[in-house]
Order: sequence, then structure tokens, then C-alpha cells
Amino acid sequence: DQQYIAHFAAGNEGDGNDDGTGGTPSTVGQPGNAKNVITVGAVEQARLANNLLSLGINETDTDTDWQIASYSSRGPVQSTDVRLKPDIVAPGSYVLSIQSHETLTDDLLEPFLPHRDYRAGNVNSGTNFAFLSGTSMATPVSAGGAALIYQHFTNTYGFAPSPAMMKATMVVGARMVNSIIYKLPIQFLLGVVDQGWGLLDVERSVDGPRIQATDEVTPLDEDDTTPLQTGNAYTRQITVGPGE
Repeated sequence: DQQYIAHFAAGNEGDGNDDGTGGTPSTVGQPGNAKNVITVGAVEQARLANNLLSLGINETDTDTDWQIASYSSRGPVQSTDVRLKPDIVAPGSYVLSIQSHETLTDDLLEPFLPHRDYRAGNVNSGTNFAFLSGTSMATPVSAGGAALIYQHFTNTYGFAPSPAMMKATMVVGARMVNSIIYKLPIQFLLGVVDQGWGLLDVERSVDGPRIQATDEVTPLDEDDTTPLQTGNAYTRQITVGPGE
């Protein structure tokens, strides 16, 4: 039986600045703070939405695609529990998606943060679609990317990746959102974990960084019948020859 690969939203309690800085640590709540899940934060998108100026919402919420969204919850889990959350981030601000005819966000005079459609004055999304924001919008983007990675494993290697392999693949393939503002959470030196290990990048997750054109990726997954337990470790020795 294939194990369950779970993606959870980090939450919308980050309380950061519009320029992608700041934020309150330890705001990733349940179930996103669980260990063996893929927890997803949000980055902005360059939509330049300007129809909500009367509500104090300006274009800085959607002026770039290399800033962590102000609302995206930050890690680590707790000051005494320095597990790194979120694991990765994905586009989460003003993501175009379907909406129910019974829930027309365009009709709300003061839509609650971060669910604000920007149809008026920008793009008419109609009654079937809406541009909404939140880590709950970033998480389906991440899950969709994971589905493509999953298909690559089954098509190329002939086996389904374990949840541990999927998480490792997405983490290793993620790229820096902005190396000037953000840092990788190495050795737990960051007071605030904003981007986790970086922005979802399906191509890098599948092909690796490809430093050389001939570079190849060899997946080494845990055994289906004897998966690793908490506290266990598995070591495999690899010999690299001259010129490799």
C-alpha cells in the first residue's frame, strides 16, 4: 500500500511586513507543525492589485514574486522545539482558483484577510473564479507540484516515492526566494524561519541542480517493508571515480 503524503498550510498568522521582512516566529499551528508532513508557506505574486485601496490594502501586497507574504506563518515550531517550519513556500497571494456561486467574494464590502478577490479595477475573474490569498492557496500549488514529481518517479524509476522521499525531493529542489533578504535555516541559527528551505521548484526537484550537463539524479528511498522509525538512521556508501 502506498503511504499517505500530506501537505498542510502553514497558517496566516505571520504578521510580517509588506516588503517580506519581519514576522512573528512560532506562528505555524496545528496540523502544519507536525513532523512528517510537508508544510507550505506563501510568497507574493506580481499582480499589482489596486482595487482595495479604500480598505488600506495597497499594491505592496502584490508587487513582486520574491517576497514572503506578510500573512504567511513563520517558524520555528517553538523556541524550545526548533523544528523547521514551513518546509517550503509556493505562490499564495492572489492565486486564481474556482469559487462557489454561493460565495461571491466580489460582493463583500470588507472581505476578511487574506481572502480578497481583486476582480474590480484589475482583472474580471467572473462568477466562477476568484483571485484569493493565503497559505491555503499556496498548499494546493505545492500538492500539484508533488503530483508531477510523483508521476516522474513512477514513470522513470518504476516505483512510488515514500512520503519521506517526496519531502526530501521537494526540500532539496527548492530554491532561494531572495538571497539578500532570506537565509537558509541551517543549524537553527535563524530567529524567524520565513521561507523554510525555499520556493517550490519542480524542475530542480526532478533533475537536480544540474551543475554539469551530464549530471544525473539517483533516488535512494527507504525500503517499503522496513521504513525508518524515529531516531533511526540509514547509511549508504557511494564511491565517486576520477572525473565524475
